Amino acid sequence: MKAMGRQVESLPMLQKSSLHQGCPPHEHIPLNKYLFDIKRADTNKCMACQRETTESVRHFLFECPTYNHERHRLNVQLGQNSRNLKTIFANPKHVKELLIYVGCTEWLKPVLGDVAKEKQPTMRQKLADMGLIPKC
Repeated sequence: MKAMGRQVESLPMLQKSSLHQGCPPHEHIPLNKYLFDIKRADTNKCMACQRETTESVRHFLFECPTYNHERHRLNVQLGQNSRNLKTIFANPKHVKELLIYVGCTEWLKPVLGDVAKEKQPTMRQKLADMGLIPKC
């Protein structure tokens, strides 16, 4: 979270938590790569595109052809920075665009809920409730 600094302070807690967990090197969001690593999924492959591709944060955000339509807005809004996580996380406007993309895919909605709403449990709380990570 320190790497993002003050630039994301204005974001709702759920969004800040989601960003922190999704940032490299953490990548502890409920995509199959992470779930498979902690033995909570039978495969690490992307179920959205049905290809033999590992469902990593990078794949979900930048590569999965299933989300090309949703990703188009992100690419237009961020321009040449649309594939650079470091640059995206350094700019609150870019972070908001990334969250809009995640919301439009609805892929993480069952776990995170609507990432635009503020008064929801954090992703860490939801993952702990599901038994995917230890409770604090």
